[in-house]
Amino acid sequence: MLADPVLRYADIQACCACLGFREGSVYKIDADAEASVRTLLRYLRNENHECDVRRELGRLRIVSSDLIPLLRSCTGNRLLVELVIRLLMNLTQPAIVCFRQEVPKDRDLYGAYVQVDDLLKSYKKDFADEELFRVLCNLVGELLDRKWEERSEDDRLLIERVLILTRNVLHIAPDPTEERRTDEDVSVHDQLLWALHLSGWDELLLFLGNAEDEQMFAFHTLEIISLMLREQTPDLLAFAGKQTPEIMQMNEITQRCWAMENAEKRQFLRQLCTRQNRFGGTYELYNTPSLSNRPLIYHHNVTSSMSPTQPSRNCTTDSSLVTQQFEDKVGIVDLDIGKRVFRKPKSRKPLIERSVHRRSILAVQLFLQNFCWQFLQFCYNPLMRAARASLTRHATQENDETYYLWSMRFFMAFCRLFRFRSALLSETLSASTFHWIYDQVMHYREVMLSDKRGGGTNRKAVQASRRLELSVAAYREFLTCLGRMMKTTEADHIPDLSASETQDIVEERLRIQSTAAESIMANVFYVSEYQDVFPMLLKDFNEAIQSRKFLQDLVEGSHLFISLFTDRIKDGNQKLFVRRRKVVRRKLRRSAAAKDTRPHQTDRSIHNDVEAEPPELRALRLDYQ
Repeated sequence: MLADPVLRYADIQACCACLGFREGSVYKIDADAEASVRTLLRYLRNENHECDVRRELGRLRIVSSDLIPLLRSCTGNRLLVELVIRLLMNLTQPAIVCFRQEVPKDRDLYGAYVQVDDLLKSYKKDFADEELFRVLCNLVGELLDRKWEERSEDDRLLIERVLILTRNVLHIAPDPTEERRTDEDVSVHDQLLWALHLSGWDELLLFLGNAEDEQMFAFHTLEIISLMLREQTPDLLAFAGKQTPEIMQMNEITQRCWAMENAEKRQFLRQLCTRQNRFGGTYELYNTPSLSNRPLIYHHNVTSSMSPTQPSRNCTTDSSLVTQQFEDKVGIVDLDIGKRVFRKPKSRKPLIERSVHRRSILAVQLFLQNFCWQFLQFCYNPLMRAARASLTRHATQENDETYYLWSMRFFMAFCRLFRFRSALLSETLSASTFHWIYDQVMHYREVMLSDKRGGGTNRKAVQASRRLELSVAAYREFLTCLGRMMKTTEADHIPDLSASETQDIVEERLRIQSTAAESIMANVFYVSEYQDVFPMLLKDFNEAIQSRKFLQDLVEGSHLFISLFTDRIKDGNQKLFVRRRKVVRRKLRRSAAAKDTRPHQTDRSIHNDVEAEPPELRALRLDYQ
């Protein structure tokens, strides 16, 4: 390795030049391509803390100009394919991994971090290539077609590296400010998803999720699927391409409200007086006493605080009409005018929420909808069973359970909204899964409360709060599906013709569904720890490290739990068992107890002795008296 930076950069440029060249539409591979890729891998392993080699390769645009065309052209050379995939996997790893799992605080290091992140976003555009993903899909498909006995360790490593490369590309965060895409517009992530669909990667992922021999790749599959659906919501995908009466009615109401708001705004602008008033006026605030117990006097103009959506109805100067106009309008009064505004400490500022959800184009939505439904039908139960077994054996990496929780929350919500079938969710709709989610909630809560100093600047506390939010969302979705199992709709009684269902089969399915729900509720609602989850988390809520979405899940989840519990109690023969409180009684002193009981004991003993004595002795005693 060269120590001089100038010579090292020159050697890197020479290695990039020896990879190959483009001749028209064909990429010609150089004879020294294999040695050049090995040299670049060696430089990446020994780069400094500023990631200078990675930034230099990004400046040379090696991914788009050489590595991707090289991978598409060298399908016959197995060794070169493995080396190129290793190099691409290294170059596309997240920026935070390159900087030791933390965002740098130093100015120079942070500049290098931002540069690496920008390079990754440019790589994501380059990977939106159908031909490239078709080459990778065919490569993995050929290796999966081999029998388990014929597959070597190198084959398994190559499959895992291709999956990690796909995961790294999908993991790159979108840049809305640079893309400037609106809803129902094609973003870079949508282009990448469409390339995956056209190349056959969706079918490959379904095979990996369904095959029993490929359970070692369960978490790779879950991670790729979760990153594919990162910008989607279950309700948008479930209702994609459907114009239900409820959606049409909501669209009409939205358009009507928008028209009314525009009309009120135009009317308000017409009623505004163009003359500048130099006197703000003085007003009395009723029900707001001052220090002298009189109505508080307000020395500011109230008309400047009026919202355009609340226009003045009369342009008149009559005092009575003005009083009626401004009466009971608290929002037009601001008592903080002119006061000193204190800066809120950084550790106590509310957490900034950055939502990444957006509505893709209809073609991508329909593709993802079909993919999710096929995943539920063929892959959800076996894949979640394999993932849960790996988590139980601790055979996974740290924090891999978040992908399990996300998949559970997303697909249970999608199945509930799209076409509810409890049999498709049987692996996660169980009392054992509910208890496991409860354990995760308690674990993340303890991690968050153990070190919450610094507020939003404490990265570990924020990560723990996000994982807690995910586990609470899964907890709430479990309860929602449980309530859905108890309440059948008219659509549930319609036979599914694609599955050759009859009316008898439908009735039997609904009966089994109701019985399973009763069994789960009997094991869930009578455990005091489950009842205390939501009150405990509401009490511990901290806006500095927890989002408003988390608070919304807590409030709605607690309401749902109480509603289900109330319905179960009102059903009939169900009884609520409450633990009887143990009453602690103060013990009396022995002397006082003896003093109180001695006369009673003496009278009783005398009475017993009189009854037990013989009649002759009793007659003598009476004669003596």
